[in-house]
Amino acid sequence: MLLFVLGIVWDFLSASSK
Repeated sequence: MLLFVLGIVWDFLSASSK
């Protein structure tokens, strides 16, 4: 479950970084 949340947060941060 944590991995799933991390994946979403990571994707969000990655998109925000771009």
